[in-house]
Amino acid sequence: MDKKSVLYCASQSAARHALLQQAEIAFKVIPIDVCEEDAEVEGTVQEQVMKLAQYKHIGINVPAIIEAHEESKAPIYLLTADTLIAGLTDGVIYGKPQDRGHAAQMIKSISRQDIVVATGMCLSVWLYHPEEEGWYNPVFETWSVDAQAEFFVPDDEIEHYFDRCPMALKGCGATAVDGVGITYFKSLHGSYTGALGLDMFSLRQLLKKHKFIFE
Repeated sequence: MDKKSVLYCASQSAARHALLQQAEIAFKVIPIDVCEEDAEVEGTVQEQVMKLAQYKHIGINVPAIIEAHEESKAPIYLLTADTLIAGLTDGVIYGKPQDRGHAAQMIKSISRQDIVVATGMCLSVWLYHPEEEGWYNPVFETWSVDAQAEFFVPDDEIEHYFDRCPMALKGCGATAVDGVGITYFKSLHGSYTGALGLDMFSLRQLLKKHKFIFE
C-alpha cells in the first residue's frame, strides 16, 4: 500500500502550518536560505507575490531533501508562499513592518481604506526516473489568489492590538488574522484561507492533480 505523501513547506508562518494541519495535509517545515529583501520584484501585488514565492524556491536545499528520499524514491512536493497587502486608495503595497512604530503607521493607513490581500504560491514536484537513475523536476506551478477586505483598528486600540496580537508585528501589513486580530476584520470578499496565507482549495486541487497521496 502506498504511504501518504509529505508536503515540504518552506515557510515559518504559524498560520500556514495551522491551515495545513486543519486540512489534514501531511507536511514538514523546512528552512530557506534567501533574503526576501534581495528579491527584485515589481508589478501588481498579485504579480509580486508570485515572483516572491518563486524567489523563495531558490533557497530550498533540494539535494538534502532528495538524499532523504533516496531509499523510498517517493515523489517530493515543495511549497513556498508569500502574502502582501495593497491599499486600494493609496496604491501602496505593504509587507512586513520594520518595528512597532512602523507597524502602527501601517495599521493607521490600512484602517482608512479597503485593501487587497494577495497570496502567491509556488509548488514544485520532483520525481525519480528509474531508467535514468536520477531525479527530475517536471512540475513548477505558480499562482495567486486574493481577497478584498476591510481591516479597521481604531487609533486608541492600536497598542492594545499589538499587545494582544504580537504576531502582527511580523505579519504582512501588521495585520493579524487569528486570535484577537480576527475581531478587527470588518469584511472579507475572496479567498478566506488565502488571506490567512495559503489558498487551501487551489492547493489541494493541484496536489491531487500531481498524485499527492492524502491518506
